Amino acid sequence: MSGEYEIPAAGIDNVDLDSIRMSHPDAAVEIERLGALLSAGEESEEDLRRLGALLHDVGEVAEAEYLLRRNLDVGDQTHSLYLQLFGDEKEKEFLEAIKAFRKQFDVDVELLEEFGFLDQLFLMSPGTPVDPELMLLGMPCEVNFHYSFEDCVRADVICDERAEAAIMSWREGIWEIAEDE
Repeated sequence: MSGEYEIPAAGIDNVDLDSIRMSHPDAAVEIERLGALLSAGEESEEDLRRLGALLHDVGEVAEAEYLLRRNLDVGDQTHSLYLQLFGDEKEKEFLEAIKAFRKQFDVDVELLEEFGFLDQLFLMSPGTPVDPELMLLGMPCEVNFHYSFEDCVRADVICDERAEAAIMSWREGIWEIAEDE
């Protein structure tokens, strides 16, 4: 995480500490301590990595993956730990989602900016919209692809020309208008 203090992009709110206390009492105490530091914005990079590794080790794999994914900078030690524990599956899925977006909507995209890990802004050249709800795909738009949700890649499609936007989710290989989450 760059910067002096940032609100964590993910925490341990969904971790089942009661179960961990039963099976891994020492780890539960440390997870609780590190979680408190994270919530207060007082954790170090090492604390964050330790918390991610502990969660992984006690079986909270999904929570560990999301915590590290949302709090790393590409190329830093947290990113290295992330790759060690989880590989590059999410990165491949992210790239596949962008490729699927291009194919499904018959559009071209050009990278404009990378905001962070699995968070990129593209300029989209219009295609031929086939869905009346997605007419904005027939105009030049910006599309921010990001993997900021636990379970899906999102695309925020913004068309300044028509002052329209759409939020889409990629699930099971199909892009759809996102339901409220």
